[in-house]
Amino acid sequence: PDKTFDLVVSNGVMMYLPFDLIKHLIRVAKKVVIMSERDPYKNRSIKQYLLEQHISFTTMPVLGRDSWKDGLIYQIMV
Repeated sequence: PDKTFDLVVSNGVMMYLPFDLIKHLIRVAKKVVIMSERDPYKNRSIKQYLLEQHISFTTMPVLGRDSWKDGLIYQIMV
């Protein structure tokens, strides 16, 4: 019946999947979605997608991972 979660987290996954799955994450989250992702990845920008979909979010850099120097942590409040 109630298939929702207080918190949904993705770490290095969304950059490989269709962006419309972000809408699914938002749908199943009761409070917040946190995504730790490289952006852009292969010319795909999660940030741009969120802006185009009018999804409110905040970001902070991923620290301590040289290979992810262009990574961001996205927080979407549901």
